[in-house]
Amino acid sequence: MKQYEIIELREKVLKRIRNSLINKVEISSEQQNIEVKAFPTSTESVEFEFASNFTAASGFFYFSDNRQELKLALNALLKEKNFINVYCSNEEIADLIGTGTAAVYDNLDDLTTVPIVLSECEYLCARTGSIMMSSFLSCGRRGIASNDALIVVATIDQILPDIEDAIQAISDKYSEEFPSQITFVTGPSRTADIENQLVIGAHGSTEVYVFLY
Repeated sequence: MKQYEIIELREKVLKRIRNSLINKVEISSEQQNIEVKAFPTSTESVEFEFASNFTAASGFFYFSDNRQELKLALNALLKEKNFINVYCSNEEIADLIGTGTAAVYDNLDDLTTVPIVLSECEYLCARTGSIMMSSFLSCGRRGIASNDALIVVATIDQILPDIEDAIQAISDKYSEEFPSQITFVTGPSRTADIENQLVIGAHGSTEVYVFLY
């Protein structure tokens, strides 16, 4: 492009800007605050959407119709994977583990020595297949960072459409005192920081399970 053509093009652009400023249209506050969804709304149920996205992220998903089925499925997994030592300080969830299946530890001092953590969660995010954890949960801040496998037990009503819904829900839940840490777990921990080689479990669990009922 020749020099005079560049100057002419620049003048045309500047002219358009000047005209826009002279003839600008006032935008109301309602128009300025229009919310636009970055992702289309799913037509699937949140349960199906979460299960699909969670398993796509290499998570293991189990659904039970009731608590008795949940107990059977959980104990079957512990036996199949030979998870003989489990950390769980949530009494309601710990009661699901059969006495002959695994030894249950509930002292935080034992957390770093027990490879399996069994815990509740705050919420599940359907669009990303993520688990929202917080420092207010029974496993605390260390429960998702020092173990080989994380097993989460949740109910259907804890599934929300997206991360923003989970953040709003936890803000409402802990309106008086917010957790010092919230974390989203989306499948096993992974990183490719070193020489672009994918490493599973570098910063947390190598296996993540969700039992939903």
